[in-house]
Amino acid sequence: MFAMLECIVVGWCYGTERLQEDITSMWGQRLKRFMAIGIKFVCPLLLFVVFCYSLYSYRPPKYGDYIYPTWATVVGWLISLASLLPLPVVFIWTIVNRHETTLKQKLKKSLEPNEDWGLTARQECSSGVLQPMVDGELTPV
Repeated sequence: MFAMLECIVVGWCYGTERLQEDITSMWGQRLKRFMAIGIKFVCPLLLFVVFCYSLYSYRPPKYGDYIYPTWATVVGWLISLASLLPLPVVFIWTIVNRHETTLKQKLKKSLEPNEDWGLTARQECSSGVLQPMVDGELTPV
């Protein structure tokens, strides 16, 4: 489910155009169009189908003839959710602690990249980091 939400956030909220700009600034090349289509449409659709099928085909866990009690299944699901829970908690915390006045403004600003995102041309040249690769070699600084 989180993979599907990731694809939706990257493809639709952050946007494939912004992603293209980020990849171009890091690699010096643009993504192929089919990759953008895959991120925006194909991956979320396939992940949604897999998620729906897993809900449809879910069976309570058992070991041989022994069927685990309901409390054990609940504990297993809680352990699984423990690794996923920080993501929405941090997202909600980020929105609540924004300085904007309306929820719409807070949500919009939370989904925008930070002002410090990306390197300026001078920083990129002086650091030698994230230089575009040409024929598998880093371009000279």
